[in-house]
Amino acid sequence: MGVSANLSLKEAGGSVAPQLGPDANTLKFEATYQTDSRMRITVTNNEQFEVPHDVVPRNKPHAAHFTTANGRLYDQLQLSSGTDNNFHFQIKRKSTGTTVFSTANFPLVFKEQFISIGTSLRSNHATYGLGESTRNALRLQPGAVHTMWNRDHTCMDVDVNLYGSHPFYLSVEEDGNAHGVLFMTSNAADFRVEDESLHAILTGGMLEIYVMLGPSPEDVMRQYVELVGLPSMPPRWSLGSHQSKYGYPNVGHLREVVENYTKANLPLEVIWSDIDYMQTWKDFTWDSKNYPQEEVRDFVQQISKKGKHYVTIVDPGILSTDSTYAPFVDGMQDDVFWHDAPETKGGGADVAIGQVWPGPTAFPDFLKPNAREWWARLVKSFLDEVPVSGLWIDMNEPSNFCNGGTKCTVPPNCPIPGQQTTCCLQCDAPSTKYDLPPYRIHNNGGFRDDLAVHSLAPGSVGHNGTRHYDAHNMYGLAESIATHDALLAATNTRPFVLTRSTFVSSGRYSAHWSGDNAATWDSLRQSIAQVLNSNLFGIPMVGADICGFSLNTNEELCARWTALGAFYPFTRNHASFETIDQEPYRFPLARDAAEASLSLRYALMPTLETAFYLAHVGKASPAVAAPLFFICPTDAACLNSSTQFVLAGVLLVSPVVKSGVDFVNTYLPKGIWYSLEYSNGIASIVGAPIRVSDVGAYYKLSAPVGAAPPLHIRGGSVMSMYDGDARGADLTTSLVAAGPYGLYVALDEMQSAFGHLFYDDGLSMISSSSAKTTFVAFQANATCVIASPESSSESHTPIWRSIQIFGLTNAPASLTFNGIPLSSWRYDTERQALIVSMVSLSVEISQGWTLRWEHTTTSSSPMTV
Repeated sequence: MGVSANLSLKEAGGSVAPQLGPDANTLKFEATYQTDSRMRITVTNNEQFEVPHDVVPRNKPHAAHFTTANGRLYDQLQLSSGTDNNFHFQIKRKSTGTTVFSTANFPLVFKEQFISIGTSLRSNHATYGLGESTRNALRLQPGAVHTMWNRDHTCMDVDVNLYGSHPFYLSVEEDGNAHGVLFMTSNAADFRVEDESLHAILTGGMLEIYVMLGPSPEDVMRQYVELVGLPSMPPRWSLGSHQSKYGYPNVGHLREVVENYTKANLPLEVIWSDIDYMQTWKDFTWDSKNYPQEEVRDFVQQISKKGKHYVTIVDPGILSTDSTYAPFVDGMQDDVFWHDAPETKGGGADVAIGQVWPGPTAFPDFLKPNAREWWARLVKSFLDEVPVSGLWIDMNEPSNFCNGGTKCTVPPNCPIPGQQTTCCLQCDAPSTKYDLPPYRIHNNGGFRDDLAVHSLAPGSVGHNGTRHYDAHNMYGLAESIATHDALLAATNTRPFVLTRSTFVSSGRYSAHWSGDNAATWDSLRQSIAQVLNSNLFGIPMVGADICGFSLNTNEELCARWTALGAFYPFTRNHASFETIDQEPYRFPLARDAAEASLSLRYALMPTLETAFYLAHVGKASPAVAAPLFFICPTDAACLNSSTQFVLAGVLLVSPVVKSGVDFVNTYLPKGIWYSLEYSNGIASIVGAPIRVSDVGAYYKLSAPVGAAPPLHIRGGSVMSMYDGDARGADLTTSLVAAGPYGLYVALDEMQSAFGHLFYDDGLSMISSSSAKTTFVAFQANATCVIASPESSSESHTPIWRSIQIFGLTNAPASLTFNGIPLSSWRYDTERQALIVSMVSLSVEISQGWTLRWEHTTTSSSPMTV
């Protein structure tokens, strides 16, 4: 159901901007009403590249979402020729008449290597997305150009294209309704944002646009991932504390780091190795001197007994000059690598060569089924040698120390000893139309570098004749899919893959980190927008290098970053070999911040894990870390916030982002908020509820260095938390999962709250028929809390130690639990809290129950325990 039209060039043989190539004479336009809230628009001449459906599936909507004329959130699409006699189309929101997409002022230009389309973008709409780049503000700013071309570049530089391409934006309308627009293109592209418009220029492919009508920001995000794929469920252990450094010299040093965490009484769940562990930087090898395979295997066995894990890095570049190196020999036999452009000498028969850490390298084409099979064999063999828990895939834009000429060859004595990052290949100058397209995107901002700079030659040829020009931005995604599937096949448990390069739907397969930042206050502050943008792109398992990757950190900065980083969805301290060691135990204030903040993180683990589950199964927004405007889309302060965020839908995090202060100006939107603090290993709500009426307000809150950042639970939330001592070197996600649990009920202005709890073994695939899971819904009001199990296949689950209800303005007179009188409770007048001890009842989290209380009209003294 929808609208279609055949388009013809106004003047046969004529051309707009002929220097960019001839215009297509005929085009096919189609608009399909896919669901009540989603429309698909395509413009093609049937000769252009299309993002492969087996790489990015366009998932069919659930039956309940199929479109009906009465149920649509949008009016029927309008086509017109406009006053300029050019083809235009327009989409409006039915309920308000708001235009969400209109090309009225932007003539469509369609050439082989240049496609131009624009839409009106009202200045009173707040727009977000279009990445990946480092920014000083989360909200898109007028005058900026956002470029899609995956690139290995430090994320210290602002407003230039980085490791991922996500041609998706979310716009909040004046009345708080929201819509999202996805341009499904893997070609290089520029998106220019102005006060009243957004202009897209694509360098190839077809036009494939999806418009999603929400109406809330959360709805838009659910519709987005319903289309491109729901985010993966991370293994439980990956939600713990991670430590890494490029430059850990040997396996003995890894032992020392783990031991130092223990001495400092800090939790460490995962220790990482960068390329240091490899034999001369070759993938799937172990340095026989510094990381002997047997010694590493023994180390992994020892830490696994304590619930700890080990993750290693793998780069895509495969050394191409060693005739005894099995990955290359087998890869050549199976024809898994990208080839030179057919326009070059050799006619494209030769493997395309670049240069990365080991020297001259060939690049696997992960779009090839046989390449994925070859990769799976390598991963399986590697895990058989040492049972690492996950893989970190880096340099997969793909990165190249050379500027990818049309054809590169290897001269003698390449690489030059001690100059691994200096290009030593002999490369022809770029010469094909793919290397030098007529329109130069803003690759590296205003420098507008060639597409081949530090990458594979765009003219290179891969699977089914695909040019790298068309598939470049999908390279990291394709490797993520191959690595995810390889780990799943090898372990039959949830894979953990951390990738630098991303594309549309990467969240289905991998986690992400923001890349090579620096130990600066700017990088700390900017990391918040980076994490939030990745969540907007459907990649919730994301973080930044805590304390900074490059440059030397200092105690104050590292303490503040440790406090913030504990509330990233993915929390890892990582640094370059050129910097001082920066594990938190090396700085007293950072150590204190780690104890306080990581204790709170581990206490919150049941809530965090539940948020990932809800995202994974499509029951909630995929934004586990969400921008503030998700909960207050009509509040200007929320729309412009770049340094606060909401974790797991319930917890407002307000970090300190500048030096020399001991407070933070926290913005609390309208509603009721409850302060969550840490003391002696216990997370607890402190003080009276903060009731913010009418509009939000700023609060100057104490935030000493070495403490956790100010945290506030949102009224209307029900949270499950670990109800034990959440501190110490022995603390792991497995220990937390064993319980006991506490239930925190934070009532809103209407004296109501709701929430969920998910529980399983932390490793099994959720979709597995043998998976044993528990899922419980909670609802509360002024007189009761009800737990309703929606599913439970676990034979035994942890118990509740306490139930705490906050926001009750009067003390109850009596309580019953499942109709039986209960005496083990007390009322805290200051916190307006009813605190119920469940110790004597031995109630498992999988059980259903009703806790009810009654008030009397006369005053009475609350009972105490």
